[in-house]
Amino acid sequence: MKGPAQGATDAIAAHLEGLMAEHTAEMRAHLRPLLEQQLAQARSELKPEVVHVVYPDLLKAAAKVTDAVGALEQARYTRGEIAARQSLERQARALRKVLERFRK
Repeated sequence: MKGPAQGATDAIAAHLEGLMAEHTAEMRAHLRPLLEQQLAQARSELKPEVVHVVYPDLLKAAAKVTDAVGALEQARYTRGEIAARQSLERQARALRKVLERFRK
């Protein structure tokens, strides 16, 4: 059996719950954009940076291959064509060895 005091207590409790729900919704509305902004900033700072490393051995081997290709193009249909082709093959094999080191 509920007395008048219990009814008043229930009414006050219901009123307070309503106020808390209202204020909670307001706080959520104000805090959400701030939290989303902070999260976006944190995510942007966590992105891994891409670092390009130049490997001198790789560049040197590639440059030698391009030089050998140029020499072969110049020696085409001359008596130096065979030597130029052999040089290109040697440089290409050397480049392959360098590339194989990076695949591991």
